[in-house]
Amino acid sequence: STMSAKTPGYAITSVCSECPYRKDVPVGRFPPERFLALAVTVKQGFGPIFACHKTTEGKDNACAGYLLTEGTENFNVRIAVIRGAVDLKKVKSEYPLYESYAAMAIANGVDPERLK
Repeated sequence: STMSAKTPGYAITSVCSECPYRKDVPVGRFPPERFLALAVTVKQGFGPIFACHKTTEGKDNACAGYLLTEGTENFNVRIAVIRGAVDLKKVKSEYPLYESYAAMAIANGVDPERLK
């Protein structure tokens, strides 16, 4: 899911047990179409923020895997950092992560041509 930049929550500081950014998590939990829809979260600009799928809609937290890989491409994340709403130094992963959103999406069945 995505979250609004108007009231972002950033309580999550480590990747969850099912984070799609983790290389050690089985792929296929979400359909390729979902990854295509969320690709806007990693494009540079004022897009929505990639939310952790374990948070409740309306009380979303940014996905830690997202913040650790390409979240800072999103201007709304950068603003949250400047405002002190998120401290990227506190966001961590003990697990190997995909190096990019595209790599994660492709591993989950997205045709690379559809990400262009």
